[in-house]
Amino acid sequence: MSSIDELDGQRGFPSVLIVLLERKKASISELSTYSGISQTAAYNILPVLKDLNLIEEVRETEEDSRGQERKNYYLTEKGKRVSKKLKEAIEIMEEKNEVSDNGV
Repeated sequence: MSSIDELDGQRGFPSVLIVLLERKKASISELSTYSGISQTAAYNILPVLKDLNLIEEVRETEEDSRGQERKNYYLTEKGKRVSKKLKEAIEIMEEKNEVSDNGV
């Protein structure tokens, strides 16, 4: 099975990668909030993104949360490269009223 096949049907994976690209790190609740997907969808996509070596999970103690640990997610170097390309592709697709090379 190819890497793209593993992502097939995984709702929200582009949004999760873009959120991590822009925010540098995020918890599961932040991923859900900023990507606009449910926490369940986020939980489902994270293992796939980890298996593809696009993200890493780090347990961290947050200073403002009374010393409690929480999982934060970061892009790997590979994840950064993929996310930048994905963001560029999304921007191209969202361009409007562009004339194509053949003048149409």
